[in-house]
Amino acid sequence: MTGDPVLRIHQADNSGIRIITSTGRRQLGYRPDGTSPGLNATISFCDTDNIAQPRAIIISNTGRPRLSKKRSDGSKIVCR
Repeated sequence: MTGDPVLRIHQADNSGIRIITSTGRRQLGYRPDGTSPGLNATISFCDTDNIAQPRAIIISNTGRPRLSKKRSDGSKIVCR
């Protein structure tokens, strides 16, 4: 919204980020009650220069997103 305070600005550098999503989850959507229909989703963000550790946003069916250094099953994030 116009007039809302800016909380953070991050200037991108020249490195690239690869984004990998869960198998079978082509889109994300939220219902009016805040739930996210379908399977849980994991969106992994990988630094193509291998400088930063991979991170994942894991979204549950209840609609809750969380940031993680591991996959939802506790295994290492694989950047392929």
